[in-house]
Amino acid sequence: MFRTLLRLQVLAFWRAPFRTGRVALASLRALGIAYAVLTAAALGFLIPDTLSVWVPELSALRAVQQALLPALVLLTMGRVLFQDVPTRGVEAFLMLPVSRPKVARAVTIRTALTVFNVAPVAFVIPFALRTVRGAEGDEAALVFALGMAACVAVSHGTVVVWKTRLGTAPRETVAVVGSALAAMSVAQLGLGGLLGPNALMTGALMLILAVLLNGYAYRTLKAALYLDPSMRKHGEKAVAPVRGFERPGIRAFLDLEWRLVRRTRFPRGILLNAIAMTAALAASVFIVSAPTAPMMLFATATVAISAGQFALPFASGHYDRLLTLPGALQAFVGAKLALGVGSVLVLGALVALPALVVDPGMLGPLACAVLFGAGVFAPAAVVGSTLAPKPIDVDDPFMNSPRVHALLPQVVLAVASGIGVAPYVLFGPEVGLLVMGGLGAVGVVCLPFWLRGIETRVTQQRYAVAHRFRSVL
Repeated sequence: MFRTLLRLQVLAFWRAPFRTGRVALASLRALGIAYAVLTAAALGFLIPDTLSVWVPELSALRAVQQALLPALVLLTMGRVLFQDVPTRGVEAFLMLPVSRPKVARAVTIRTALTVFNVAPVAFVIPFALRTVRGAEGDEAALVFALGMAACVAVSHGTVVVWKTRLGTAPRETVAVVGSALAAMSVAQLGLGGLLGPNALMTGALMLILAVLLNGYAYRTLKAALYLDPSMRKHGEKAVAPVRGFERPGIRAFLDLEWRLVRRTRFPRGILLNAIAMTAALAASVFIVSAPTAPMMLFATATVAISAGQFALPFASGHYDRLLTLPGALQAFVGAKLALGVGSVLVLGALVALPALVVDPGMLGPLACAVLFGAGVFAPAAVVGSTLAPKPIDVDDPFMNSPRVHALLPQVVLAVASGIGVAPYVLFGPEVGLLVMGGLGAVGVVCLPFWLRGIETRVTQQRYAVAHRFRSVL
């Protein structure tokens, strides 16, 4: 089944339009992957020599032991952002009399073939053979290599569960993923890690955790492939109908947004994923002592960035009739802006609570980050969503699928990110914070102009779509 899936993906790649551009992009991607793997392998082999030159008093074993847990956290965050569960190529098999477990196994194997799994292993093998083996012996090297492979497998299984189960069972998913990360933290910090006196016990715990978590990930993936509505739970509570759309206002559209989040998988998954990223970024500020202002900027804008780039694609499939009512378009755009700005303010308030306890000096950078997020990031995300307004299946169980992402909204968000971070890098922390806060304050003052501009663009798009529809009749 895996070979069939791979062969069909290769055929689809070569037979798709714009093959020259696709080949160029694929070549660049392959070069980037090869560079990452070779760099990891070289680092694993040469890290003792590098540290002996730059930091002679620090041993390679101690450096890796200290950096192991933060590296695994960063690896998992990178997976959440960039690793995909490639289910798009198996959609045709879901309508055929093909064994669903075979399809799930093929997707599982395809998901495992990622640079996020290959690059860490490329680092671990030479490091274990040269450094660990030379210092601790063959048994310690074997335990370290197997334990690190298990840690990478735990990280991989965590992301698969997160992306296939979060929208369907958020509490169960958070509990499973949180338990896995807590067990990994206990193994690394409480037992001394894979290079400590309890290395064998740590490695055994990691292997057991990897087997259990990836088995659960396979079951969740197989369950997510059952797209028949009859497989859903029955007996759900009836909800009151939505009222107030004789002359719809912002409040009515906000009520619809809340119901959409509660009832459907994709918006709920986006929201929970963004909140989890906020917690991770805020923790990196408080624990790892990362640069405060840029990290706070992205920590408070995760919901606005994630949900904002899908604001109008949701509308194109679900709000067409409502947007024909008098004043509905302005209220709809206002609701989207209110959601983005409100999410920044709420996340800023939540991050401010631990900042008051840990370091009150973080409140100044946090205030500047909240201003910039509310005045620039949130409106820019909604503007970006107008560049690719295609309908989205809000009940899609697979998060971060390529079919729902577009390049132009992400380019707009990248430009906004550059505008926010550039003053901090060019002028230093103090002047950069003032510039960032000033730009955010100007953006907040100009929110009515943002509203009018986005409304005008959406109106033009709707007229253009209607004109193309009439021209083919």
